[in-house]
Amino acid sequence: MAKPCTKLEKRVFELSQKLPALTEKHELYGNKHGFYNYYDTSYSSICCLECGHKWKADLDKARHDCPECGLKLREISDHKTWMRAQAYLMVIDRIEEFQVLRYLYINKWMRKGQSPRYDHQEVSQVFIRPDGKVTIMGGDRNPFGAHYSPGWKYDSDLSIKKHNNCFYQNKYTEHYSALYPNKKIIPELKRNGFKSSFYNMNPTEMMQGLLKSPMLETLLKRGNKKLFQKGVKYMSSIEDYWDELKITFRKNYVIEDYGIWTDYIDMLRDNNKDTRNPKYVCPDDLSAAHNYWMQKKQKELAIQRSMDKKEQIKRAKEKVGEWKIKYPEIRKAFLDFSIKHDHITIEVITSVEQLEEEATLLEHCAFVNAYYSKEESLLLSARVDGTVIETIEINLRRMEIVQNRGWDNKVTAYGPKIIKLVEKNLPKIRKLHKKQLKLSA
Repeated sequence: MAKPCTKLEKRVFELSQKLPALTEKHELYGNKHGFYNYYDTSYSSICCLECGHKWKADLDKARHDCPECGLKLREISDHKTWMRAQAYLMVIDRIEEFQVLRYLYINKWMRKGQSPRYDHQEVSQVFIRPDGKVTIMGGDRNPFGAHYSPGWKYDSDLSIKKHNNCFYQNKYTEHYSALYPNKKIIPELKRNGFKSSFYNMNPTEMMQGLLKSPMLETLLKRGNKKLFQKGVKYMSSIEDYWDELKITFRKNYVIEDYGIWTDYIDMLRDNNKDTRNPKYVCPDDLSAAHNYWMQKKQKELAIQRSMDKKEQIKRAKEKVGEWKIKYPEIRKAFLDFSIKHDHITIEVITSVEQLEEEATLLEHCAFVNAYYSKEESLLLSARVDGTVIETIEINLRRMEIVQNRGWDNKVTAYGPKIIKLVEKNLPKIRKLHKKQLKLSA
């Protein structure tokens, strides 16, 4: 149990003791809204795990309505004598100047012929100061039990914890979660544009970003939800282009594809074009403008390769040359990684030369914009019957897909299927990334 050390931690610890306990009303809301309603099967019969009613039905159907309680049911995957589901209820509270996100962990125990039983435990409190500073009060976790459950220790009190998103996520991949409707919001968040929605983002990250960044405040108040989401996750992707973004705001210019637009702005800067000029920043046809400058840059690179006597070209070549040696080393753990499904094969791009060849073939800018130098980006090559069709970028820090691009930066008809296959294999990629970190240490 970590003791509070700083003045802020001591104050948070004291305020945590003053917070009112979560009530039965909170627990009942979490019980009702935190879970799916389940059924279990037995031969040709179905048993509702919410009310215990049993009846004969077509087992080929994925969903059923219970004729007794009227609930819509889905089949539970854990077929045992006692079946369990877990969920979290997030309660948005406040005390003095702090915004507090409180997480109630709920265990739901089910058995055929019986009503479900619930266990409740408040496992985390996230204190957010008006300047965005976050302090966490959390319960203890058992790492050896985390494979089968979140691993919370039921006999532990809340104490000061180091920052770890296991204490403040409300979107869990393995658990469903609910949000208590009565929210107590600090005035600073209301002033900065927060109303009620988190736009499918982590609430702590969203609130922290909104309190710390005037840029995010501007985006939210302008109603630009996609850019706001992008900024919360990758703040530098907004900060690096803020001057150009302000021009698009003044001209009411709609950015069709932010990834293409930022690549386009990068190429304008490389060509010393005036990126304060709306003529360049707000092209009528973004795709055509992007392709024009990309082809121009490719021609310049071709010229640079043939003019190795000039010092500037020599430095550029040295940079690429360094990465030709370094890149295979930082991807060594991924050499044997591949995904195969029907005619689709997805593998890691293992060299700068392979990326250059693929970028030339698909006519996108992954090579000319030096994606090989982004150490947090894992680049994958998707092929159908051996033919390259898309390049995929994964952010290894957040372990999520950033983009997938086919010929001319467009997404192919196979795109949705490729995304699903990669998302399914993210746990394996996470393990290989940990292995690579050890190899690079």
